[in-house]
Amino acid sequence: MKVLLVEPEYYSRFPPLGLLKLATYHREKGDEVMLVRGQVDFRKERKDKPFRGSPDLIYVTSLFSYSWRPVHRAVKYYKKKYPQSKLVLGGIYASLIPEHAATSGADKVHIGLHHEAEPYIPAWDMIPEWDSTILFASRGCVRKCGFCSVPKLEGPVHNPQSRIKRFIHPDHKEIILWDNNFLGVPSWNEIVD
Repeated sequence: MKVLLVEPEYYSRFPPLGLLKLATYHREKGDEVMLVRGQVDFRKERKDKPFRGSPDLIYVTSLFSYSWRPVHRAVKYYKKKYPQSKLVLGGIYASLIPEHAATSGADKVHIGLHHEAEPYIPAWDMIPEWDSTILFASRGCVRKCGFCSVPKLEGPVHNPQSRIKRFIHPDHKEIILWDNNFLGVPSWNEIVD
């Protein structure tokens, strides 16, 4: 299967972690995977070539709800370019406002985490210029603040890791923990050690 991963052209200083986990997940299944930003190939100076023909599956990610327009543009662009491909829209905006995300034209709106891809180490080789490991030592939060989206996106604290060393890329110089409530995890001191 050929899988195209799309990060729309919105501002983010961080790489698309969910798409990179999906890349590893699909590679493990033997699928061919390509990552693009908007309509631009991430591979810049790499030697591998894009796959021939249409992708079988397209994942478009989303960031926050205020950046929905670039997401809709990306969905429309790829639905027009590859009308036979199945296009799945996921990410934060899609999970928080799925009814609005459905107006993008995506074939499916995925809500929440992609549980099959979640345990995988991101395919950092797809963005070799990035030199930091981003990871979650846990998902969710112990609190249920009314203004916060974490309960809807991730639920209560789950899947806490007591060791994170296996998730750290050996060539990366920095570790970035994206936990929503790191100190709410009972094993936080073991993780820091």
